[in-house]
Order: sequence, then structure tokens, then C-alpha cells
Amino acid sequence: MVVGSGWGRIMGIRDTLGKLTEKARLAMPVVIEGLKGPPVAEDDVTVVQGTVTDALRTLNNHQVNQKI
Repeated sequence: MVVGSGWGRIMGIRDTLGKLTEKARLAMPVVIEGLKGPPVAEDDVTVVQGTVTDALRTLNNHQVNQKI
């Protein structure tokens, strides 16, 4: 998963009460465990199938596209 300038593998999703949940609904605040770096509100979320290398490549592509 790539979120803004961070990336990582989802280890867990917790709701505002700290309980594990399987999905987050629209506008539902959650904590995603496993991200390397904190996301910011309104960051784009991209799910990447594959390896860490694939996630880093996707992150690099996002950063290049933001500079254009």
C-alpha cells in the first residue's frame, strides 16, 4: 500500500475505539498499522500487489507526477 509519501504492508486497521476492523467506510477515521511514515488527510491511497520493490516504484512514480 502506498499512501502519500509513505508505504507499508497493512498489519491491521483499527477504528476510533481501537478495535480491529476489516474495512474502513468512506469518511471513517482509522489507524492503519504497518505504514512507514504518517499519511496526511486527503493523501491518495494506492494498493500495490507484489513486492516492496513494486510499492517503492509506485511511490516514486507518485512523487515524480506531483512535481510535474
